[in-house]
Amino acid sequence: MRLCSGKVIDREAAKITTFYKWLLQIRDGYFYDDVNNELIKLPSYLCITSSNDPIDSIVEEVYPSLL
Repeated sequence: MRLCSGKVIDREAAKITTFYKWLLQIRDGYFYDDVNNELIKLPSYLCITSSNDPIDSIVEEVYPSLL
């Protein structure tokens, strides 16, 4: 829907399209790391780096100016 509104810059549209294609590949079974356990491979840019306090890491990633 956002791609059709004409308010998305080219770089953002490319990111959305890449993510959309990745979701389709998951749906089609191309990105399964372990098919038996249905585990998928996530791109590294989607992963939050580990730390001593995982809750703080998630909050910092989602709301960077909150902490």
